[in-house]
Amino acid sequence: MIDAVALPVTEESQVGEARRIAVALATEVGFNETDRGKVAIVTTEAAKNVVKHAREGELLLRTLKTTAGYSIEIVALDRGQGMANVSLCLRDGFSTAGSPGNWTGGN
Repeated sequence: MIDAVALPVTEESQVGEARRIAVALATEVGFNETDRGKVAIVTTEAAKNVVKHAREGELLLRTLKTTAGYSIEIVALDRGQGMANVSLCLRDGFSTAGSPGNWTGGN
């Protein structure tokens, strides 16, 4: 069983590969279909954001054994320019990429 992997993310085609690997990890540790779908969405969005905003980075995926079972940690690292004004970037409607900018803080 693979318990950790680092995946380069420098172009759009790597997003799908990252999603497939993340779902394979989730399957390996027994996630149900709904939770595998959540892993797929989070991995896809994280990888797309790296490509869109930084153009170069990587995703770190790791399985963790907890008292409740397994979880998957997904970390996106990038080499982008960063946020000059973090509080402005967190406001509803703000976007540097032409998107709706409607992030809600996530759940």
